[in-house]
Amino acid sequence: MERKEEQKQEINIIKRVLLMEDDLPCQKIMINYLCKLSYQVDLIDDGIKAIQFIQSTPYDLIIADIRLKGASGWEVIKCVRDSELNADTRLIVWSAFVNNLNDEEKYVALGADGALIKWCTYEILKNKIQQCFLKPRYQREKE
Repeated sequence: MERKEEQKQEINIIKRVLLMEDDLPCQKIMINYLCKLSYQVDLIDDGIKAIQFIQSTPYDLIIADIRLKGASGWEVIKCVRDSELNADTRLIVWSAFVNNLNDEEKYVALGADGALIKWCTYEILKNKIQQCFLKPRYQREKE
C-alpha cells in the first residue's frame, strides 16, 4: 500500500489596514513598515475618501493622521466608531502632535486605541499594534 503524504495547505490570512496620510515621505515609511508586518495597505490622503472607505470596506487596523484635507482626523475617528463595518476596528492615531502620555489619553478618549508620534521606528509601530490587539476591542458607550 502506498503511503500518501499529506499536503499541508498554507493559509494566507490577509490583514487589511487603512492608512490615512497625506505626507509622501510619511506614506512611504509607514507603507514599508506595514508591508513588513504582512498588511495589505489601502492608502488614502483625504478625509472624505477615508470616510467612504470606512463605510464600504472592513479593516483589521486603521492608522490615521489627524490633519487631513476634506475631513479632520477627529471626524474620521467618529465615523470609524459609528460605522457598521469598522466600529470595533483597532485605530491608531499617527501624528506629529503626539508628544506624551497625556496626548495618547486624549486620543483614546476620542475613540482611538493608541497613538504614535510620526517618524516612529518599525519596532515602536510593531509594539503599538501588538498592544492595541491585546486590549479589548473598542466598545461604544450605551446611550
